Amino acid sequence: MSYQSPSSAYRFLKYELAAVYEEREAMTILNYFFQDFFGLKPPVESDAWSQPDDLKKCEALGDRLINREPYQYLLGKTNFFGYDFKVNQNVLIPRAETEELVHLVLTDLQGSRQQLDVLDIGCGSGCIAITLKLKKPRLRLFAVENSLDALNVSRINARRLDASVQFLCLDFTDQEMWSSLCKMDVIVSNPPYISRQEKAQMSESTLQYEPEEALFVEDDPMIFYKKIAEFGDSYLKEEGTIYVEINEFRAADTMKIFQDNGYSSVELHHDLQQRPRILKIKK
Repeated sequence: MSYQSPSSAYRFLKYELAAVYEEREAMTILNYFFQDFFGLKPPVESDAWSQPDDLKKCEALGDRLINREPYQYLLGKTNFFGYDFKVNQNVLIPRAETEELVHLVLTDLQGSRQQLDVLDIGCGSGCIAITLKLKKPRLRLFAVENSLDALNVSRINARRLDASVQFLCLDFTDQEMWSSLCKMDVIVSNPPYISRQEKAQMSESTLQYEPEEALFVEDDPMIFYKKIAEFGDSYLKEEGTIYVEINEFRAADTMKIFQDNGYSSVELHHDLQQRPRILKIKK
């Protein structure tokens, strides 16, 4: 009888989610779930589903919730910088830290009317490139991604949000691919940077559902930063800037990569929780 009515489904899922999430998070997810999918605001006390297929829908989606699938994947979208982006298990769910990365870029570009060339490396859902284009239409945005499935999601998002971004499918770690790119004024990236040894520190839902290739690097967790530093030697314009999201536990090592490659300025920025999460680099 767990899903026979909205009220019984609400009570059942409240009990089950309490074993999966902290109480406040569980209630937030539960309340959004009933509002988004069934138009019911808490407290849910209805004894009958309004639509014939709502019972089966609640059973299927409720089981996914209990199995720790991220709510954004159930909904099929997430909010980033005020825009709704389609997401599925082919792309990483954008985090607040990435919003802060984009905010830093936009702050530095405030007042600029130049038509700058901007490259997003490892674009995933396209949230970085698309948001920059929407906020600064004069920018020329390029975005590269190794996963064709992820690239399809980013292209859908660009069409839905009417953002002109040139997407390219390529493996950025393969230097032979770089010849298809032009010189850039701005390079921005939230690359994979987690080693598999750090799995124990991560949530079960992230490990089970989000794409491994967007999170982990097989051998060298610093490989993308090394490649970005090398790429910038030839492909970053003289007055250009690199912005990268980083692993908070490897801030000093990541800074050293760019310093050793001869960059004159490597600034460390902290997120709202005062964790070292972003680098701003200039030649």
